[in-house]
Amino acid sequence: MLRLALATNRGKRTILSFLRNLKPQKKRFVPMDTTEYLMSSPENRDRLLKAIDDVKNGRNIIYRDLIEP
Repeated sequence: MLRLALATNRGKRTILSFLRNLKPQKKRFVPMDTTEYLMSSPENRDRLLKAIDDVKNGRNIIYRDLIEP
């Protein structure tokens, strides 16, 4: 518990009024980027890492499903 010593009743009323009028901040939605989404599940993570490996090793992959249907 936090205690605040105020000399006047006016100061106490001011602080209490301020605290009563505080409104909680809404959480902002931050969308995941594609890589975060793909890394969030083990199956999609494995597919993404395989696709990255294919590109690094020069395998010419035109299309690969990275997301489980």
